Amino acid sequence: GGDGRALPGLEVGFGVVVLSASLPCALIGDVSGDGAVNGDDVAGFVRVKLGAPSAGDRENCAAYGTGSAAGDAAAFAADLLD
Repeated sequence: GGDGRALPGLEVGFGVVVLSASLPCALIGDVSGDGAVNGDDVAGFVRVKLGAPSAGDRENCAAYGTGSAAGDAAAFAADLLD
């Protein structure tokens, strides 16, 4: 159900509302959730790493697991440039 509208930071589908940050991450680095690691992810990645994510940022998609913010940033930049 639902009428297709969502509140900021929430996604609605089939009558279920979930926080965007808790959605599974299909592609590490895809913080915007558009299916690609691209320029649309840069601001969200930085917000997450600075501890100030916005509604809709998929925080778990910024976790490269390198053990440091600098390491994750290097891995993210490498993905952007691929």
